[in-house]
Amino acid sequence: MSGFILNTFLIPQGVVIYNEELPISNIQGIIEKNGKIFVGLGEYNRIQIYNSTGEFMEYIKTSN
Repeated sequence: MSGFILNTFLIPQGVVIYNEELPISNIQGIIEKNGKIFVGLGEYNRIQIYNSTGEFMEYIKTSN
């Protein structure tokens, strides 16, 4: 239940800041550039960045 509340309400609204990789859902786009893979996640208002081997590196916060 706590995972549902975090993923549905608290993280997308910015109430809880989560600096780790989030589950891939509601993909808005995928771009590969300079050996990095950018995955836009609409539900979380963020772009998760991976290296060429698929390891999570960082994220960029976005707004709707």
